[in-house]
Amino acid sequence: MLPAATPIGLYWGHDFALLYNDAWRRLIGDKHPAALGRPAREVFPEVWGEIEPMLAAVLAGHGASRTQDQRLPLNRGGRIEEAWFSFSFDPIRLADGAIGGILNIASETTGRLLTERRREEAERALRESEERQRLMVELVPAMLWWCGPQGDNITINHRWRSYTGQDNADVQNYGWLDAIHPDDAAATHAAFLHAFATGEAVERQQRIRRTDGKYRWHLVRHIPMRGEDGAVSRWFGAVIDIQDLRELQERQQVLVGELQHRTRNLMAVICAIAARTLESSADLADFGARFGGRLAALTRVQGLLSRLAEGRRISFDELIRIELAALDDDGGRVTLEGPRGVALRSSTVQTFALALHELATNAVKYGAFAQARGRLAIRWRVEWRAKGQPWLHVDWRESGVVMPAEAAAPQGSGSGRALIERVLPYQLGAETTFAMGPDGVHCTMALPVSERQAAGGLGQA
Repeated sequence: MLPAATPIGLYWGHDFALLYNDAWRRLIGDKHPAALGRPAREVFPEVWGEIEPMLAAVLAGHGASRTQDQRLPLNRGGRIEEAWFSFSFDPIRLADGAIGGILNIASETTGRLLTERRREEAERALRESEERQRLMVELVPAMLWWCGPQGDNITINHRWRSYTGQDNADVQNYGWLDAIHPDDAAATHAAFLHAFATGEAVERQQRIRRTDGKYRWHLVRHIPMRGEDGAVSRWFGAVIDIQDLRELQERQQVLVGELQHRTRNLMAVICAIAARTLESSADLADFGARFGGRLAALTRVQGLLSRLAEGRRISFDELIRIELAALDDDGGRVTLEGPRGVALRSSTVQTFALALHELATNAVKYGAFAQARGRLAIRWRVEWRAKGQPWLHVDWRESGVVMPAEAAAPQGSGSGRALIERVLPYQLGAETTFAMGPDGVHCTMALPVSERQAAGGLGQA
């Protein structure tokens, strides 16, 4: 056995004294040369529990033993090393037929097993990575695809399939363009041709057809993946539905425009109020009181406007109730009669509210709210005129009022009456009357209102 290239060892006698060749010596590391001629139990205490039963069985005449890739952690170099071996134990018989020792032919398989283990771990990691990628591709709330350097071999995820109805075969050779809106298809095709020719990414917004035939806006991104040489090896793309976002942006633009328009109107109204209040005020204190009350009326209207949902309008009964509520009346003096939900035009609310405020202010100072027996009846109705245009008719009538002499000037020629008799007809196209009777003010106002909700006044306010 000594000149053999195969690792061969000999366990001799009942103590299993070790003899071995140079090839076998390399398996035991720095245990050599102390191992030579010594009992195996002293040489391999760390694995004696594994090999002793096998050696004893062979020595007892139970035949040869073969083992493949047996784990035998050995103390080599002063520390335990993980090691695996394939080996055989064969009996050596003496002249009388008795077994004198055991021949051991061995090879270490540690390197091969570790290599196979690393390969298996790498393959398992790759499978897990591919599974994670597959799950991620399926879970991402977007339509995804990937393709070759020139747009070949396209693969799509299930969201593209479920949204467009196309499968992998349908999207090859630019077949995916069939799902693009006809007005966007040419520009989209050109953008992708340019990307494949130059390696530049694509980002654009376009409409894509859903299986029900409806087109929705999407954001499209298409980016390259490059190899070590810088060349494009693959392309990856994603499509995100932005239809709702575009609609929100459009509504936001409309709201901003409406806000700017209302702000300009409001500033014009405030300037006009200031000018007219100044003309009719006796002094600065009088101006402050009058101007403050009118600004408060505007503030109440703005509060109503700010709380409206999109598409809604302020109704007349809301407007009159909020104005009367500001007077702290307990409701016993006022009669309200008319349909609910008569929607006013947004462009008329501020000016109309100021007219109601002027009537209420005069009622507090001189009329129905200033005297114990005073009463106020406000009745309104909707009239449909030619071409289906709804008009609101409001009748403001005070009673039980003894008009004082000093009330004549404010009501007969003041800014409130001018607002009702001149401004409302001029700005709103309204029809108005204003009369100061012996028992209080009687005022009528008729103006066009919104067609959207005017017909909804079925109940009584």
